[in-house]
Amino acid sequence: MLDVNTTKIRCSGDVTDKTHGQFVCGPLDRGYGTTIGNSLKRILLSSIQGAAVTAVKIAGATTMDSKLSDTHEDAIDIVLNVKSLCIEPVENELVAHIDVKADGEDLEVTAADITADSELQIINPELHIATVKAGKKFSMDLKIQSGCGYVSADKNTFADKGMFPIDVLFSPIDRVDYVVKNTRVGNITNYDSLTLDIFTNGSVMPADALKLAANIMIDGLNPFLDLCEDTVVDEPNPESYSLSSDDGDNAHEAMEELLNAPISELELSQRSTHCMQRNNIFTIGDLASKTTEEIMGFRNLGAKSFKEICDRLAERGLSLKSGSSVD
Repeated sequence: MLDVNTTKIRCSGDVTDKTHGQFVCGPLDRGYGTTIGNSLKRILLSSIQGAAVTAVKIAGATTMDSKLSDTHEDAIDIVLNVKSLCIEPVENELVAHIDVKADGEDLEVTAADITADSELQIINPELHIATVKAGKKFSMDLKIQSGCGYVSADKNTFADKGMFPIDVLFSPIDRVDYVVKNTRVGNITNYDSLTLDIFTNGSVMPADALKLAANIMIDGLNPFLDLCEDTVVDEPNPESYSLSSDDGDNAHEAMEELLNAPISELELSQRSTHCMQRNNIFTIGDLASKTTEEIMGFRNLGAKSFKEICDRLAERGLSLKSGSSVD
């Protein structure tokens, strides 16, 4: 297989474009372009968080099919317009409002007329909502929440009393395309090159969405790595490490708990963590039972990563077994 360090990813388009990003990744082992591309596409379309209007209340409308005397549009037309709102994710659900009056002539209501008590960032303030007839008023409440995926109106439980639940598409990702081509490494020409095109509604940067999708995929695979913990035979000897507290039952239990903690508790860099996992080191005890020579012999582990590991262990009163070291 390819050395993971030979694989690079770059943005081949405008990095400031909020609605489109093109990313080229390679070289990859044959078949991995499709495997990774399809997986990232499915995660991008289903699992990236966005914000949307989940329910509405329109003054004068008793049902979604109500005819409105104060606007040129009916209630259903206004709701369809509202579904096109692009909103940056919000931490907590909120209710926004539109409350306008047309004085001498018809008044166009746009997304810019939406107000809220808390911070609300609307990406397309020019979006048409309704047209109020001259001399008439228009009032509307919109419930806004963050979420993932699609929720149909009949399964929408977000609506408050007196509000109409609507179909909700939280995803900020409009489309994802990927293409896999052959690329060369030395004299070998059958490696994969993956090109991803990510189109968003502007509420999330394409590069940020791609990073988040990659993290979601890694997190989803972690349970499979945990299965390997059952195959570990050699148990570390707690007495071989220096305790920072007095000897006793409490100290012994505390040390056992520390040694059985997952390697993620050390908060190592992603590169160091992946290197440990590739070498069947899943707990702090697994790591502390290794010698410096063994750790330094791991493939793709540099001096900087080695020092990071030693520092993280030292912070917890642990160290690698005696062996050669680096400055």
